[in-house]
Amino acid sequence: MDLARRPLAGRRDHRGLALAFLAGLLGFYQLPELPPLYCYLLLLLPALLLPRARPLIGAVLLGAAMAHLDARARLADRWPPQRHGEIHELPGWVAAFPEQQGQVTRFVFHAHHDEFPRRIRVAHYGRGEQMAVPAPGGCLHLQLRLRSPSGSQNPGGFDYERWLFSEGLGATASIRAWRPCAAAEQLQLALSPARRLAIWRGELRAALLGVDEHPARAFAAALLVGDRSGLSDQQWQQFRQTGTAHLVAISGLHLGLLATAGYFAALLLLKLAPAAWLRRWPAPYLAMGSSTLIAVLYAGLAGFALPTLRALLMLIAVQFCLRWRRQLRPSQVLLAVAVLILMLDPVAVLAPGFWLSFGAVAVILWVVVGRRQRPLPALLKLQLAVAVGLLPVSLLLFQGASLIGPLANLIAIPAMSLLLPLLLLGSLLQWWLPVVGAPLWQLLLDALQLLELLISQLAGLGAAGWISLGIDLPQALLAAAAVALLLLPRGLPVRGLGLIGLLAVLVPTPQLPAAELRLAVLDVGQGSAAVLTTRNHAMVFDAGPAYQQGFDAGRDVVLPYLRQRRISRLDRLMISHDDSDHRGGASAVMDEFQLLTSPCTAGEQWRWDGVTFSVLHPAADTHWQGNNASCVLRVAGQNWTLLLAGDIERQAEQALVRQYGDGLRAQLLLAPHHGSATSSSAQFLAAVRPEWVIYSAGWRHRFGHPHEEVVARYRRAGVSQLNTASSGALDIRLGPKRIELREFRARRRIWHRRSADQP
Repeated sequence: MDLARRPLAGRRDHRGLALAFLAGLLGFYQLPELPPLYCYLLLLLPALLLPRARPLIGAVLLGAAMAHLDARARLADRWPPQRHGEIHELPGWVAAFPEQQGQVTRFVFHAHHDEFPRRIRVAHYGRGEQMAVPAPGGCLHLQLRLRSPSGSQNPGGFDYERWLFSEGLGATASIRAWRPCAAAEQLQLALSPARRLAIWRGELRAALLGVDEHPARAFAAALLVGDRSGLSDQQWQQFRQTGTAHLVAISGLHLGLLATAGYFAALLLLKLAPAAWLRRWPAPYLAMGSSTLIAVLYAGLAGFALPTLRALLMLIAVQFCLRWRRQLRPSQVLLAVAVLILMLDPVAVLAPGFWLSFGAVAVILWVVVGRRQRPLPALLKLQLAVAVGLLPVSLLLFQGASLIGPLANLIAIPAMSLLLPLLLLGSLLQWWLPVVGAPLWQLLLDALQLLELLISQLAGLGAAGWISLGIDLPQALLAAAAVALLLLPRGLPVRGLGLIGLLAVLVPTPQLPAAELRLAVLDVGQGSAAVLTTRNHAMVFDAGPAYQQGFDAGRDVVLPYLRQRRISRLDRLMISHDDSDHRGGASAVMDEFQLLTSPCTAGEQWRWDGVTFSVLHPAADTHWQGNNASCVLRVAGQNWTLLLAGDIERQAEQALVRQYGDGLRAQLLLAPHHGSATSSSAQFLAAVRPEWVIYSAGWRHRFGHPHEEVVARYRRAGVSQLNTASSGALDIRLGPKRIELREFRARRRIWHRRSADQP
């Protein structure tokens, strides 16, 4: 009997076990640290008392245990915090395409030394001699300043530590010196399959794209070999505004398109084969095998990156199910594929691509299975359904969604369905048969440029149609349930509940009571940025640093926080002084809200919702310069006062004490100059008499803020001290009855560094 036609009688539905396995994984990644192994034994006790629940409990434990083993290996490969900043020399090879931004070159370095993390994200910042861009797979001997994985922690912000953990990067480092490997090192550094693949991808990219300077060559490099380093910020912005960024990352869509094209191409070729050849292996099965080989080849071009590998495994598993289990429900196949991927790579559950890809497939199955529709209307409805269905995921992960996305994808996806197989064919022909391949390649690049031009035109509409809105996990779950109801067939009365649930997610957050202030001291590393909100008003005081290396606190920290808080209007943007660690991110904030910075002159005062804001320093005819010219802002409500002191030093502090005396009294103080030794003088501290002091500083930064003498001075005065380097962003509610303070890093997960260096 043909296994493909075997009936399902007597077979169990294992979807519950799959969901339990997923719950075990997700539950594990909510833990602040690795639990002791005996905890898993304790969880077996319910299984003894509840026999019917044993399979589900076992699936939960299996998911948690697999995540535990994977996480333990990743954490063991990390550079320890106590060795942060050490300098070492070690050989290794370039594991991926380098990224170049201005004078900064970054790449993943595969270290050939057992005492160091296996994969290190290294960067050369263009100091001194400019570093030549290394080739993938190339052997280098580097002198590195190694750093333990660390990143800022802010509401709505990018979790850099989680990204390093999920990518298997055990350290970051800056390159101090480099040279090609010596002959002996070349011999010791074996040509592993991973290194051979990197070399092959680099050679292929050079052969295909090093011929001319065609405008679409960066787009082609991203599609063919997964090299997105050539795409500009403007291009990424256009893809984001049109909801087509998924077209640039080799994913399940690309593999599916090529596998489909390969399947039908193989069927056409097999019609020419003698019938005797197809008796044992029918043509559909051979065509399916051919399409899988094409997908494997394409995944290899992308370096078998984790998102691509997940997509490949999904394709193989689906084809296996189609071959041997035709009568399985689509949802069973989808969950089986998810479990397979997570068993091979548990950390994939943390990747946005995992939820986007499986979410898209789930939406398609939800609206397609069991419904009969005409092809063209069905295609239009499907695009809209996917856009609506992925709205909760997009708002949760990216704090926004594109309204123009369905239209842009309706054009771009069919175009990509035609172009991508031809691009792969043209690239291979140019490599193996240039006489035929070169003209075809140029024609395809022109077509790709035309598609990119169309996307750029749609981006103009997408900029106006982009929803900037952040939601948290409970809101995302509510929105997902609401969307599921909305996408039910017509005529079902419960669809109206979906619209109500979706609108509930869009309701603004509760307003503050009058005379209360919410202060967010954001974690921007070595710098300063704060957001102050009252019942109906909001302002930003300093916007953190911005570097040529890519980090912009305004774009990457301040704006995501404002979106998370659903603050759509700013009344003021005040910059304390011109130092780059305070002003650097201001441009991004000004561009987003179309406003200019407000002047900061002593004597200026305004009142919002029962809260009084007063500028104490500097005067209009000031002689102050540098740090001492910083703005000092006093904010007062009923029974509480806040003082933001910028970067003032002793001279300005003494002038303030002479002018205001006890008028400087404040319960909460943002430490002058990040707690440097030149600030927080004894006289100033005696006048302010704070209950809390907050340092806005970088973790183990070379400046060493806050200074140990300053920390000791505050400690002797009985002042409670907090540091964004240890606490992450600080969320503070100042009200008539009490001051509430929350540390964002207190919500740590296993991949986060501990809150060390607390003063």
